[in-house]
Amino acid sequence: MNRLLSSVAVLLASLGLASLARGSEETSPPGSASPVDFVERGRALSNAPPGQELGLVLLLRADDRGLARAAYAVSTPGSGKFRSYLDSEEIADRFGASQEVRREVVATLAARGISSEAGADGLWIEATATVEQAESLFSTDLKSYSAGSGLGRFIAPAEEPRIPPELFGAIEGVVGLDTEPAIERPDPPTFRSRTALRVDETPPVRMNRQQGLEFNKIARELKTSVRANLGSQKGCSPGRNAATPLAGTTGLPDGLGGTYIPAYTPNQIHSAYGIDSLRKKGLNGEGERIAVIEIDGFKRSDLEEAAKCFGFRAPPTPVKLIDLKKRLAPGGETTLDLQVIAAAVPGVEEIRIVQGKNDNSALLRQHIYLLNLPKKKRPSVVSASLGACEAGLTKNGKYRKGMERVLKTAALKGVTMIASAGDTGSSGCALAGNEGALGQLSVEYVASSPWITGVGGTNMTLNQGNGITEEVVWNNSPLAFGGGSGGVSQFFNQPKWQRGPGVGSLGKRSVPDISMLADNLPGWSIFCTVEDECTDGWLPIGGTSAAAPLTASIALMANQQARKSNGSRLGFLNPSIYEIARREQTRKATFRDVLKIGNDLGSMIGPTDGGNNQPLGCCKATRNYDRASGWGSIEGPSFIGRMLRLARG
Repeated sequence: MNRLLSSVAVLLASLGLASLARGSEETSPPGSASPVDFVERGRALSNAPPGQELGLVLLLRADDRGLARAAYAVSTPGSGKFRSYLDSEEIADRFGASQEVRREVVATLAARGISSEAGADGLWIEATATVEQAESLFSTDLKSYSAGSGLGRFIAPAEEPRIPPELFGAIEGVVGLDTEPAIERPDPPTFRSRTALRVDETPPVRMNRQQGLEFNKIARELKTSVRANLGSQKGCSPGRNAATPLAGTTGLPDGLGGTYIPAYTPNQIHSAYGIDSLRKKGLNGEGERIAVIEIDGFKRSDLEEAAKCFGFRAPPTPVKLIDLKKRLAPGGETTLDLQVIAAAVPGVEEIRIVQGKNDNSALLRQHIYLLNLPKKKRPSVVSASLGACEAGLTKNGKYRKGMERVLKTAALKGVTMIASAGDTGSSGCALAGNEGALGQLSVEYVASSPWITGVGGTNMTLNQGNGITEEVVWNNSPLAFGGGSGGVSQFFNQPKWQRGPGVGSLGKRSVPDISMLADNLPGWSIFCTVEDECTDGWLPIGGTSAAAPLTASIALMANQQARKSNGSRLGFLNPSIYEIARREQTRKATFRDVLKIGNDLGSMIGPTDGGNNQPLGCCKATRNYDRASGWGSIEGPSFIGRMLRLARG
């Protein structure tokens, strides 16, 4: 249930498909006075309300190359600095703006009536300004534009803003003058045939094992990733029977068309990936903290109902608001994240939810807030299921620069960052609801960043003991539109650590890095009573938004084990992942190579969306690394053991 950039639809209308295909990152030339990513918005509806407050992030001039070198050193096995993490004061002293510069920027803003605070890392200034103050400071007019039918309005500059002379040399840009919604709110991935039964219809019956074997045979012939649940469930009856009826699915024998496939319950997923064996060793997240970045809310009662059904503890869920005066309305995304994490690591000290407005500035400050927490309160792992197709971000260089600083800083502080890769296959520019995509290759940012672990999607077949007998790349075509995203970045060069059999030498960052269960059939059994999204209560939900928090939970277990053995937390995972995968013996023991199906959904993208119902050419499942599933899925106990052994050399 990964969330996609809403501006793709606007770009379609204003720029056309051809302009979305540009392959180079657009940045301001050296010495440019442009502080933002200026985009022509067309006709403005009105002037922006002068008293409306804007949350701004001013990017201070800093040593980004030095920051990257240091982040790479603390994250790379074999480095003399491996897992020797830094904290804010040392980061600021070595790579940030001087205290004098920070004080001068704050004073300059204060002289204009703008309140601000310098971040402890010396890399940014957070400020709150009215529209009128921002217009004066950056010599621009801010106008009000339509975000689309029924989506309200947003504010953006009507002409290119300028850094004021008194801040020349001190700041490199600002994020926050444009409040266009950054992330769309798609429906949870599920079959479109999932509709309420009429009273005169025959209720579907639960698919038995023999029918499941027959269904899987048909699914393999169709080359779809959809699979029956052949394992053994635990939990309350409603939770075990969360499902999508197959009524309306074409090509099935009569006996199968009247059945439903029950969703996976936590015991099945945990057994499949070795989480249950880790729990038996006392690894349940105790003493650790994890956080999720969200743009919707949740009902605590939904989490507690799921915990009651499946027998796990519902951990504390404190909420931090960024740019908000009250909590966000409940949504399916946070509901899914919390239930996946709580089921896997119920002993965790807290799952901190950071809620923010749906714009680039708020997304930046949600991350900054977590990194600025005191060490004892700072999460060791952060999971975010928020994506934006790269093809729609070519004008957002300052936002990307700020986010890259955030991710490098997280690596330097030993905070593991996890991102979902997306739910629309190699066609990463999703349309509304994830029910379609533009007919072009694209990956999603932030999963495509060289400083985060991007998690793709799979599906699996279980035996009656809940062991994996088959794992395939998530790709529901031709039955439905949906699949794990992956491919090649147009923004980022191939990182030093991205090496190993199958990676190749394309010269660009490839995603995903690994993949976990994401297919919505059978899907995850989730309790959700969010109005207009999942009011049925128990239902199956999928997406890389489930795969990402599951991966984050395993990383949290590794940090708990490291702390118990007086080791250092894992931090940025990718250099270690690729080091383990580089050798055949450790690769086969740690990763389950996914060799079936790919993530190309092009055959389901027609001319109205820029396709011709033909494959897009990427990405196939192959031996070793591929851009459909990365290195494949992870085997929990081996993954943790080898991650911890890397620090010992």
